[in-house]
Amino acid sequence: MNLIKRFLPVVLVAVLATGGYWLYQTRSASQVAATTTSGLTQIVEVKQGSLSTSLSVVGQLAAVQQADLAFERLSGTAKLLTLQVKAGNTVTAGQVLATIDPAPYQQAVDQAKSSL
Repeated sequence: MNLIKRFLPVVLVAVLATGGYWLYQTRSASQVAATTTSGLTQIVEVKQGSLSTSLSVVGQLAAVQQADLAFERLSGTAKLLTLQVKAGNTVTAGQVLATIDPAPYQQAVDQAKSSL
């Protein structure tokens, strides 16, 4: 009987401490679950390693400004000399995009000046 009186308080304290710890853990777990289900928060276990992520978006991407580039129909003698851009390149205002042979057009300018 004397042995029971000695260990009874120790057993009661151990049971109460275990119950309190269990209650604390279940409340913490329910708060974590509430946090992870609301918004974009996700709590995960910390592990050492590399971080990687990816992002995929559904839809189309369009430039703020765009324009189609077309030359007037080149005459039979006019030739495209240089083409300095390709589809998808970024260009700036005043940048030369292409050059054509000016000889046929210069003849037309000379004829117009002489007619004047």
